Amino acid sequence: MGFSILGLSPTEQMDLRAIEPELINALKKAAARIIICQANSKLWFGDCSQQWIDQLRMRLIRMACILNIQTILCQSIRIDEQSNAYAHAIIPRYGWRDYTINQHGDAFLKYTQDQWFCIRLDRRWNTAPLFKNNFSPISKFQTIAHEITHIFMNTRDIAYGVIDCCELAIANPNDAKLNADNWMYFIDEYSLLRYVEFRSSRQV
Repeated sequence: MGFSILGLSPTEQMDLRAIEPELINALKKAAARIIICQANSKLWFGDCSQQWIDQLRMRLIRMACILNIQTILCQSIRIDEQSNAYAHAIIPRYGWRDYTINQHGDAFLKYTQDQWFCIRLDRRWNTAPLFKNNFSPISKFQTIAHEITHIFMNTRDIAYGVIDCCELAIANPNDAKLNADNWMYFIDEYSLLRYVEFRSSRQV
């Protein structure tokens, strides 16, 4: 399934098509490597206990499964200019909930059916680079990762930006585990190598 695109330019559609597999790969890579990369969990969530690592791995795998199976509508819409938002996640049909915990086996997937997941992209999204670089505070990939955590995990917007998110992880790990930007930065850690590979393959 993955992204269903509405009202976006051909270039924007190409960008989303590049982001979709990259996001799934980053989630899977994070789940596979978290045991040896626990410092990333400590940095963004303030916790590297075995209990949390086990839960984190499960939630990453489940997010990848949902993204791979369910349809997420991505549409272009003008968001309130006062908000400075790049995108906005729409409340699912049956309300906000965390689909990555509290269900055994594959039972979590049944709760994602018929939910009408939707991300609305503002024109500001077009001004961001596709992936992280040194010249922009946010990328298109990071924006989608941020919004995906809202609709799949019911994350909040408690803190924004690298510094505030790192400080939140130190001061209040429980809030860091609920904050969309903390998840986004954590996931993005595992997209960097893939981005290099993606760019190299495009240049061949």
